[in-house]
Amino acid sequence: MAEKTLKFVLLGEDKASGAVKHFEGAITDLNREIRKSTREVSIWRRGIDRVRTGMKGVTGLIFSLRGALLALSLGYVAKQTVEVANSFEQYRMTLQVLEKGIDAGNKKFQELLVFATQTPYRINEVMEAYKTLKAYGLDPTIETMTALGDTAAAMGKEVLPRLAYAFGQMAATGKVMAQDLMQLSNAGVNVGDALRSGFNIGRAELEKLNEAIAAGVVDMQDVIDVFMGYMR
Repeated sequence: MAEKTLKFVLLGEDKASGAVKHFEGAITDLNREIRKSTREVSIWRRGIDRVRTGMKGVTGLIFSLRGALLALSLGYVAKQTVEVANSFEQYRMTLQVLEKGIDAGNKKFQELLVFATQTPYRINEVMEAYKTLKAYGLDPTIETMTALGDTAAAMGKEVLPRLAYAFGQMAATGKVMAQDLMQLSNAGVNVGDALRSGFNIGRAELEKLNEAIAAGVVDMQDVIDVFMGYMR
């Protein structure tokens, strides 16, 4: 009886020892898998960190480029602003001389500036036309500039300085040359119709009028006023 009991105990211990070893082996395998998973998670996290670092670099580069472009744009705008301010001051000083007075020059500058903003022309184009007319002894008003501007705009902005030159030549010479009439015609002015309606004459009298104008018999200011009135 004692011998059987001893065998049972030894057999139980042997089975228990095997179970314990099997359990320990399972624990070891589980620990191994945990360590493997931990390493994989660590690798994955390092990869994410590299991506984040790279994105920070790209973002920084984007902001740097954006900042550089903004700085260039602001620099260009500042330069343009200074150039425009200098041009405006030069125009103002020129008009002060042409109008023979600071107040008169400043007032005329404001008038021409407003005129330019309401037309297709830039202030420098308006100024050049105005200076041309003044240089030839004319005293152009805003109404005169409007008539010239509207007529020239219909044919192209480049016509404005040619019109100003044509009227300037008429005023300076006291005659209407063929080239002046050509300039007016090219600008869309019906010269014959303008003279007939302005001087209230018929077709038969137009040739005599042209001869009188060419000879300087007719007051040139009257001729200029007729053309200006026709263009309004």
